Amino acid sequence: IYQCDTTTEFGCLSPTTTTVTLNQNTAFAARVKSMLDDIVTRMQTDQALSGEELALLNDTSMPIYKMLNVAVAYSPSSAQSWADNYSEMISVDILYKYLRSLQDEISYGANNLQLPQALSSYFDDKLTRTRNSIELMRKQKTAQVAGDIEMMQSTMTMERMLISSLSPGLAGSVRWAQGMQ
Repeated sequence: IYQCDTTTEFGCLSPTTTTVTLNQNTAFAARVKSMLDDIVTRMQTDQALSGEELALLNDTSMPIYKMLNVAVAYSPSSAQSWADNYSEMISVDILYKYLRSLQDEISYGANNLQLPQALSSYFDDKLTRTRNSIELMRKQKTAQVAGDIEMMQSTMTMERMLISSLSPGLAGSVRWAQGMQ
């Protein structure tokens, strides 16, 4: 990560690189997973969401609440695994939105600087490459999670088919046992 050499108004002309080590438990994806786990627990116990959890739901373009609500309704015991799968994709989605807004601000600021054409073209090229790289990362994570979700949906379909082939009494017992989990 680059760190400014000075913090004065016209400083940071010679930034230096520094290494930052993040604890895995305090990383953004871990925080999102923790909040999703809390949301699942609140859904299962019919409690209101906290302000931070509501902010998480509003900060992403994905219908998180609906996805988790369906998972909790279908199989309360497997809702946590759904939250695990969604957490990385949600983290990438929020990060992507944040980085896009930063890039838009940088682009706006650079356009106001009236840089020489060569420097402006170089800067625009670097900004475009960065946007493309971030978009590729987001698409890869989305495809990975979509595959995980498809696998879970296939498993649920097979489970429903298996239950429907059981006798009515046994199928009722299986549904009751699933509800207890």
